[in-house]
Amino acid sequence: MQTSFVVFFIIISLLFGAWKRLNEFYPTLLFWIIGDLLYASLLHDYRVWEFRPV
Repeated sequence: MQTSFVVFFIIISLLFGAWKRLNEFYPTLLFWIIGDLLYASLLHDYRVWEFRPV
């Protein structure tokens, strides 16, 4: 199910994406990638979220 969603959204982004304006979005993409890598590397042993049933 998740794989079909991923394939669907990749196809939609390839068909309807704003690829000519990628230079405008590039700094934002780098910011998100660097933030995700920092989060993963700094907090890999620390639980940020914990599920507590009500």
